[in-house]
Amino acid sequence: MTPIWSALQEALDGSSVAILGLAGRHHHWTVAYQVSDRQMRLQDSGKLKVLLRSRCTSAAAERRDVLSPENVILLRRSGTNASVHDDAGDPSRPRL
Repeated sequence: MTPIWSALQEALDGSSVAILGLAGRHHHWTVAYQVSDRQMRLQDSGKLKVLLRSRCTSAAAERRDVLSPENVILLRRSGTNASVHDDAGDPSRPRL
């Protein structure tokens, strides 16, 4: 559990969030925004608000929350004027 937990601790620096696919106790996608040594804070559509490190694993388990690097998507906000660029270069296409 240490490598993935440590990587998320470092990555979630206030300008990033992680979309996590959980397995095990919960089969659910959620968003983590803060990680400490003991817990992960979540913004979730369900009732999950916190994942406790002591209840997480990176190995298959039914009674623990399973975190896998393959099911982690990191999103970082890059400045205050973030925009989406249209690679096709078509000025008539709407920008998001």
